[in-house]
Amino acid sequence: MGRRWGFTDTITVNKDYSVNIEKKLSNLTLPSGLGWSLDNQFMYHVDAHRGQITKYKFDIDSGKLNEGRVFFDLTNYPHITGELNAIAVKDGAIAVPLYNGSVIINIIQDTAEVSHLVPSPVPLPTSIVFGGPHNKTAYIASSDFRLSELEKRLNPFDSRAVFAYSGYSFPHSPSYRIVVH
Repeated sequence: MGRRWGFTDTITVNKDYSVNIEKKLSNLTLPSGLGWSLDNQFMYHVDAHRGQITKYKFDIDSGKLNEGRVFFDLTNYPHITGELNAIAVKDGAIAVPLYNGSVIINIIQDTAEVSHLVPSPVPLPTSIVFGGPHNKTAYIASSDFRLSELEKRLNPFDSRAVFAYSGYSFPHSPSYRIVVH
């Protein structure tokens, strides 16, 4: 039987190892992504059901978050459909897959405006990270959770997969590098 955690805001375990769990945000509808600016000054949080990305001033030494403000609101773009999901923060830009939207949106960090949309190879992209040579490859994870059997058969790709999307057009360099062997 696993340990049953209580409903406290801070949990500390110090017997054989140290763990400190502290609630930083609450009253969220569907938290689905976190990302940090390259200089670690800001944290971005995606709330999928609200269709918003909130930006918080972040102190890297203490882990303190200052009060956030809505940085991006998908309702300002009624022609773009889907739910914001995970987030990849890059120098000057943010990439967010739209679950049930079949696209990855590129948001400019300075203006919080959509600069362009990149088609997803599958209808339900869930996450995106960058790697490969010169960090120019987008690795897109996806799901088939809401697809009907007909939609699954009509999709040329298995939607329960990770795709390497070479030639991804992005105006700035990636913030973090991953290597997949």
